[in-house]
Amino acid sequence: MKSLEEHKKYVEGIIAQMRTIAQDPTSKRINFIHGSTNSTRTEENKDFAFVDITNLNDVIEINTRDHYALVEPNVALDKLLQSTLEYNLIPEVIAEFPGITVGGAVNGASLESSSFKYGQFNDTAEEYEIVLASGDVIQASKGGNSDLFYGISGSYGTLGLLTLIKLRLTPSKKYAKLMYEPTSSHQECLDLLYRRCTDNSVDYTEAVIFDTQKGVVLSALLTDDAGDLPIRTYSHSSDAWFYLQAQKVASEGKHFEEAVPIADYLFRYNRGAFWMGEYVFDILHLPHQRMLRHLLNPIMNTRNLYKALHATNLSQQYFIQDFYVPLDRTLEFIKKSDEELGIFPIWLCPMKPTQTPQKLSPHFLTTDLIIDVGIWGQSEKYLKDPINLNEKFEQYARDVGGRKMLYAHAYYSQDEFWKIYDHAWYQELRKKYHAEKAFPEIWEKVHVAPHHFEVHMLKGITKFLIEMIEQPSTK
Repeated sequence: MKSLEEHKKYVEGIIAQMRTIAQDPTSKRINFIHGSTNSTRTEENKDFAFVDITNLNDVIEINTRDHYALVEPNVALDKLLQSTLEYNLIPEVIAEFPGITVGGAVNGASLESSSFKYGQFNDTAEEYEIVLASGDVIQASKGGNSDLFYGISGSYGTLGLLTLIKLRLTPSKKYAKLMYEPTSSHQECLDLLYRRCTDNSVDYTEAVIFDTQKGVVLSALLTDDAGDLPIRTYSHSSDAWFYLQAQKVASEGKHFEEAVPIADYLFRYNRGAFWMGEYVFDILHLPHQRMLRHLLNPIMNTRNLYKALHATNLSQQYFIQDFYVPLDRTLEFIKKSDEELGIFPIWLCPMKPTQTPQKLSPHFLTTDLIIDVGIWGQSEKYLKDPINLNEKFEQYARDVGGRKMLYAHAYYSQDEFWKIYDHAWYQELRKKYHAEKAFPEIWEKVHVAPHHFEVHMLKGITKFLIEMIEQPSTK
């Protein structure tokens, strides 16, 4: 663990790299090497000068009196959680994949099942240390450089380099008491999900719909006493994947409760990457059996599944998108998804919209409650016309007054993109903080050219297996 002084010295080294690039008359724009990614996009534009920030990966301080953490941007969320739990504290929002980094969660506008209370992950941040392209180090908070503080959310590193984040923490408990409530229609599911959002006893809530009717609302509260509830884990190779447990309860149609250790709850979707790991069995022509899930467990976590996705260049073969939709338009959005895509399950995660000028953020919407509609999977309908369907749903999200998350494939033209976001505001912000020449614009960074990707299965699998052998301890 670095001290604050050691952190400052490391940041000085990064600044020196950035200034060297800026002084080169042939210099390219700056991009950063983070060491990992939870984006599905393939990096197509290599016309960058890269600065390595992989060693910005320490928790600098856990403050138990004022309940905050000082964290470098490359700290993975499982490392952050492990550090805070030592002091019986947890972040207010923590995304469900342990390999997501703190900086990625801020820049990428991450959310989770406590977002109906707290908003996105970045909404739990109180201050940022940011290195500008000029080499200056500034502090951004609600009280100073607030335009940049709010502008960072959803900016994907196009405004400045986050080097330190101050995050609020909240007292933890030993377990999440998890309640499964099956539903028999999408309307019933949405109505019940809304009621759980207004229930003051609930700490976390979400829903999964499994077909045109069946779903389950999942709500949890923190507790130190499991009582008579069964204690179930989701992190061991012998455990069921979480979504399969939820699907079982939905099929049985009976209310069910269990106690889940808090770390297992927060990263409950890691094994199997929600349900996307099921497609590995199809690719390998293997049956979907519990024993095989157990045997293949070393690769069936989100870190390794993302590596495999990028190594094989398979991302376009799957519809992987999250759309923030106002609650009152969510039912028709789900119906549209069923009609056009026919992909299930679908994740529903309620989100508190922001009242602050986070103009690049997906939750910058005028509504009372947002539902993140996560549609991830494959179908015959989708495979007939993947690019057109991605573009169609981008437009449909606009039609219902929503926005999509930009971690995934974004096919917007520049004109379409800037009809959604405030280009004049963004350009002024980039000019003010010296980003306009040094960093790419966000459209360029998130845009995917509308052409079909070339899949390279054998080469990709070979590359992935070599990485697995070289890094046998990857979790």
